[in-house]
Amino acid sequence: MSGPGIPRHRLELRARDLELNRPFEFASNDAAEPASNRSEISVGPWLDDQATAFSAYVRDWIRSNQHGLGINWVSSLEAAFRLIAWSWALALFRDSPALTPELYVQMLSQIEAHASHVRRYLSTYFSPNTHLLGEALGLFYAGTLFRDLRGSAEWREIGQRILEEE
Repeated sequence: MSGPGIPRHRLELRARDLELNRPFEFASNDAAEPASNRSEISVGPWLDDQATAFSAYVRDWIRSNQHGLGINWVSSLEAAFRLIAWSWALALFRDSPALTPELYVQMLSQIEAHASHVRRYLSTYFSPNTHLLGEALGLFYAGTLFRDLRGSAEWREIGQRILEEE
């Protein structure tokens, strides 16, 4: 999951490296509830198992990926994908004991770092259509769902403006 501790501008970007750091399986419809119970989400043993796996994943990711260093900070779109996936996972697992207060605080710090990074390195000139739209959506998520974070109003406004313009 981690990249070497060198600045992001000195790394070769390969899709397969980045895909390992897209935790969408934790925020998918299948992760939300077992196949036998599609009508209602509840925090039961199955969902707790998913929350425990997600919590371990996030702890490892945070430990292995210092802000701004390594392959996982090369692409603002990838950082935006993490913002979106982590937002959904936090919503799904909010009542699970696996999401401890300490981990939640760490994740808020990471969400702030990710959104600030995306805001600073928007793909205005490189792939301004698909990349910029994904980045805008990540900013909109962070700015809308985490309003107590410094910068949230700006993230929400920039994300919304880009989504409406594009």
